Amino acid sequence: MNCKYIKNILGIFILFFVLAFPVQVQAVKGENLINESYETVNRELPKGARVSYDGTAVEPSYGASASSSTDNISDLKDIIESKMYNRTTQFSVYYDGDTSDLGSEIISAISDILNGDDYLYYSYTGYKISISGYENDVTIDFRFGYLTTKSQENFVDSKVTSILGEIIDSSMNSHKKEKAIHDYIVKNVEYDTSLERYSAYNALSEGKTVCQGYALLAYKMLTEAGVESKIIAGSAGSGSDSEGHAWNFVKLDGKWYHLDCTWDDPIPDVKGRVLYDYYNLTDSQISQDHNWDTSAYPAAVTVYKYPSEGVTIDFSKYKKWGNQSNISKNKMWSIKFTKPFDASTVNSNNVLVYEEYDDLLYPVEDIEVTYNNDKDTVYVKPSGEYDGGKTYYLVITQNVLSEDGKAIPKPIVLIFKIQG
Repeated sequence: MNCKYIKNILGIFILFFVLAFPVQVQAVKGENLINESYETVNRELPKGARVSYDGTAVEPSYGASASSSTDNISDLKDIIESKMYNRTTQFSVYYDGDTSDLGSEIISAISDILNGDDYLYYSYTGYKISISGYENDVTIDFRFGYLTTKSQENFVDSKVTSILGEIIDSSMNSHKKEKAIHDYIVKNVEYDTSLERYSAYNALSEGKTVCQGYALLAYKMLTEAGVESKIIAGSAGSGSDSEGHAWNFVKLDGKWYHLDCTWDDPIPDVKGRVLYDYYNLTDSQISQDHNWDTSAYPAAVTVYKYPSEGVTIDFSKYKKWGNQSNISKNKMWSIKFTKPFDASTVNSNNVLVYEEYDDLLYPVEDIEVTYNNDKDTVYVKPSGEYDGGKTYYLVITQNVLSEDGKAIPKPIVLIFKIQG
């Protein structure tokens, strides 16, 4: 037989074999096969609200059936965040970026998302991630559990907006907003003794929930009203009666306070009753029967005093020291006098800072007033922080006297607006 003919036939056969049976190619790629899974249960929630997965493997949806695709962690994080806010329970992402540490990077991304929003953190119940495919070429399958659906969260958003429109007005400062929200929740929600309702949705749609729902609703309403707050998960009670508990942490005039709407609404529920036993407490006060990881939260050390009622002041009779904007939240003002003053008259009764709300002025609590050794310069600063975007008035009254007992010719006012 012709050798050239034999070679041609053999070449055609080899080519056919390679095209029809690419087993060896798959075997080489299989050396970099990735098949990983990760599972987390949100143990900050009450036990009845936690979801645990049965361990059944998520069916791989490799490549074409993935709902989204990306090649970097930043975009993947954005996809996950969007899905979580939409309360999506299952989705897949095709990923062709670096997979060398992908599992840890995904878990870190989810942690960043949750740590940025207490409401979301205490509304998800758990998740499971399955990664399948090959090096730098995988499909990631996600399963999430939540306390509520997207439609239920839409109801919460709409209801909160409506309620705030009824109980909050533009003249209110943060203190009044907090009190209005606290009072609304205590009056309109009762504790669910069946321990089956955990969400803000339950509180608003049924009027019943456990501490988790109280804290979520308070957080949602405070945040929407512009009052900074957090949710604390710890325990409450004493001895054998201690059990898991959630409450709120509220920031007012730069200082933090504990707010427990649940314990201000004791069982049995009495219509219209509002207590203030757990309203804006310090760490020391609430730690008598509440426990939490203090290292995870700022210290609350200032005993709360409700601010005075608003006043009007005619500044046309004052000496204008200036009108400044874009001032830092912890600004310390330095006021130099032409001659020494009587130090006993330099105090928070005679040197004040007012904050402005709807043409009324409210004295700011806990302003620190000090002076230098020469007794010719006064220093004024907040013990915490001023609120961003607000206008304040620093006032020095004529009750500040010189060493020889003379009053300043006119009271002084400095108007300043905080950055942000």
